[in-house]
Amino acid sequence: MHDIIHDLAQLVGGTECSIITTDHPKISNEKIRHASVFRSVLPQILTSKIKVQISEFLCNTKKLRTLYSHLPVERKETVIDLLANLKYLRILILSESEFDGLPSSVGSLLHLRYLDLSMNRLIRRLPRSICKLQNLQTLRLYACVQLEELPKDTWKIATLRHLEITSKQEFLPKKGIECLTSLRSVSIHNCYRLSTLVPGMQHWTALQKLSLIDCPRLSSLEFDLNSLISLETLEICNCSVLDLSGRLKKKDEDSLKGRRRLLSLIAGVNYRKEDKREQNEGGEKKEDGQQGLQKLRSLTFVQLPKLIELPYELKNAASSLQCLSISNCNNLSSLPDWLPQCTALKKLEIMKCRKLSSPPGSQDGKDYEVPYIMISPSQDELKELVQKKTLYRANTVDLDVLTEESSSLNEF
Repeated sequence: MHDIIHDLAQLVGGTECSIITTDHPKISNEKIRHASVFRSVLPQILTSKIKVQISEFLCNTKKLRTLYSHLPVERKETVIDLLANLKYLRILILSESEFDGLPSSVGSLLHLRYLDLSMNRLIRRLPRSICKLQNLQTLRLYACVQLEELPKDTWKIATLRHLEITSKQEFLPKKGIECLTSLRSVSIHNCYRLSTLVPGMQHWTALQKLSLIDCPRLSSLEFDLNSLISLETLEICNCSVLDLSGRLKKKDEDSLKGRRRLLSLIAGVNYRKEDKREQNEGGEKKEDGQQGLQKLRSLTFVQLPKLIELPYELKNAASSLQCLSISNCNNLSSLPDWLPQCTALKKLEIMKCRKLSSPPGSQDGKDYEVPYIMISPSQDELKELVQKKTLYRANTVDLDVLTEESSSLNEF
């Protein structure tokens, strides 16, 4: 942060904000509303006496609204004291702490909106009283590797909008987080035992971001991602046995990583041409149900050996697509005819697609390693690209152009 911005923030915050450090563990004003605790000495120098002093000072600030502790809390008793005295907390951040359980008194923080317990390696369970927090909007449980399960009454937190979890559960509760229809973002990280999600998640119609990362046993979603009509970002990484399309025969060979504002899952990487459109009873043509694609801005395909051609349904996104990235799709043999219609396209990136990028007759496979990148391509350039049978002659990157255009790509 620039010094000027820092000074401005202090001026605006006035006496209601305070920064507490371990070398000066005092609060200048008992009427403060927002406090951050920083560790300014080495961990081995930090004594229990200093920790007790900080805890006592915080407990005396009865009107505290925000507590952001960069100092790991190691004793459950300390948390109990804080919760007993800080009844008006709106934001509580105790990340990287090492207490083994959250006290049931957390249910008395009726004004709490943001609770961050991420990267706590010891916490095993959450009290059921946490489900009484009817104003809670954000719950972060990322990297809580010993967490056994979510409370059964999690569905009662109707106001919850952002959820990050890491747990040892094999199945998520059927009457659980799928009932949280106000959710805007869900991140499921490092759930090594999780094998499936629940069908009811299709009711997350307000969901804008879904992340599934490092869930090696997750084999199916059990719901149609196309029902998530507000989805803007889909990120799936290191879920090696996950079958998204339902048509792939060798799941263990496939890996999909979708990211960057993907508004609807492209479920059919093995679409046949005769499946592109269906006829209804009246003889009218109808599209194959990818209704969210009109808002698709960025699309990434990574490691899809079954991908021979891009699904026809992606044509619906031609007017909105801004970034298209394809890599490690060795069976992709051609680019779609509708590519020149992507008038909003700012970046096209193709990497390690053997059939598409190798020169005719090449067998050593070395040339396909060279990335092919186009920045803000024109319609004529895209037409020429589609007509080519190989990208070999165009396997160059103009670094000057990349430098000039980099500012327009920051959002990606």
